[in-house]
Amino acid sequence: MESRIAENTRKSKQNRRHSTSHHRPLGHTELYIGLDQPVALRRNILEAQKEVIVSLRRFETIHTLRREKLREFLILRRLVNQASQMLVEMRNYFPHVEGRVAKMVEKEDIKPEQRSVLNASDEAELHRLDRELGEIERKLKEL
Repeated sequence: MESRIAENTRKSKQNRRHSTSHHRPLGHTELYIGLDQPVALRRNILEAQKEVIVSLRRFETIHTLRREKLREFLILRRLVNQASQMLVEMRNYFPHVEGRVAKMVEKEDIKPEQRSVLNASDEAELHRLDRELGEIERKLKEL
């Protein structure tokens, strides 16, 4: 019996040595998967990484363009604000002339129409044409 106990303790010590050296969790089995074409797989992975790098470069250029656009927009906004402030200062400095300009434009737009004065010979001609027109209308009514 003592030999069995000694044998069991010896085996358990050996098992402990082997189990502590590998540190495997319970139920873990090692699986190896064979690759049919490892070169093609590596090539595909490298091509995918290359596409990622290209897209990241594009993103970086777009990002820098957006930053530049924002900076230029802020500069433009500052310039527009300065220009509007200068206009306000100029309006305050110069006298108010909008009313004067509007009145001057109205006076120029409204011009009395000149009537043509008919002389006596033109009036006689008009009366003659009027009589002929009246005769033509009367003849048309008779038909």
